[in-house]
Amino acid sequence: PEPEPEPRRPEPEPEPRRPEPEPEPRRPEPEPEPEYSVWDELTDDEAEPEKEGFWRRVTGVFRRDSDSSPADEPRPAETRRAEPRQEERPAAAAPPPQDGPQRLDTDFLDLDLAPGFEPNPTVVTGIAGGMVNAASLGSTSYGECGGGIDEQPDHMMIIRGDFEMLRLHVRSDGDTSLVIRGPDGVRCNMESDGHNPIIQGRWTPGRYEIFVGSVDGRLNRYSLTVTEF
Repeated sequence: PEPEPEPRRPEPEPEPRRPEPEPEPRRPEPEPEPEYSVWDELTDDEAEPEKEGFWRRVTGVFRRDSDSSPADEPRPAETRRAEPRQEERPAAAAPPPQDGPQRLDTDFLDLDLAPGFEPNPTVVTGIAGGMVNAASLGSTSYGECGGGIDEQPDHMMIIRGDFEMLRLHVRSDGDTSLVIRGPDGVRCNMESDGHNPIIQGRWTPGRYEIFVGSVDGRLNRYSLTVTEF
């Protein structure tokens, strides 16, 4: 009889494949440091005689932990001629004080009057004069208009009742005039008391603008006295 065949050996099982290691995460690249560029004037030793006044620009980067110190030694980049420096001019002298009286905090106050007001008389002050010619207003039953007055009234007078007799008297060392504009028109006077004007009479309620003018063309201090009779 034929010999029996040898039993077939089983093939060995393949070894399990080892997994490949995962790649390490890539580190982000650091952000570039901010650059700086400054100009530095060359010293006398560094500058050539024919190149005086040249400036040198240096560049570098700033460290993260310091905003002022560069990370590396700055390197020269280029030079350029500096702009000529302007000569310092002396400060302008203060203007000379203007001629004429000085204005006080108590000047040009307004008046608010009712019958029986106190104190009686009441006095206000100011400086007479201006660029408007009061003569353009003409003449009134109280007197002639004249002198230079301001565009704005020197005083505002509010009358809160009927006055049978109210006197406004200007006193000054200069030649002055008095102009009053109110609901009943314009009242003017120049020389009732020498060079001192007076306007008096009956007054009705309303708002009155008071101008004190200068006839001699100078700025004169004045007092205005308001008296009820």
